[in-house]
Amino acid sequence: MIAWSDFLLLLEGQTVHLPRPKNQFATDMCIDRKNTIPFLATSKAAIEFIGKYNARDERETDMMCARWRTFQFSYQIPREQIRDLEPCPHCFSELVLFGCEVDSEENV
Repeated sequence: MIAWSDFLLLLEGQTVHLPRPKNQFATDMCIDRKNTIPFLATSKAAIEFIGKYNARDERETDMMCARWRTFQFSYQIPREQIRDLEPCPHCFSELVLFGCEVDSEENV
């Protein structure tokens, strides 16, 4: 789990120190601001900030949503049609990098 505030800083490109289990690591993990690691996440629902006492905060939610490209897959492949395919990092990276722009141009 990453604290909401640390996650925002991480997505903004700031240097972030994240705790690691001390029984396995002597130091925390430091993600430097020069790092270009892509972040991928899956979810069953949209990003939403819920603070103390289950209060929703639209401002916090908007700040987080502005930092993500979201893809919603609405079709579930029937179990009998599922096939084992070799993963293709090239195709997936094209989807992540260019899929949003291609889709938005077609829907204009």
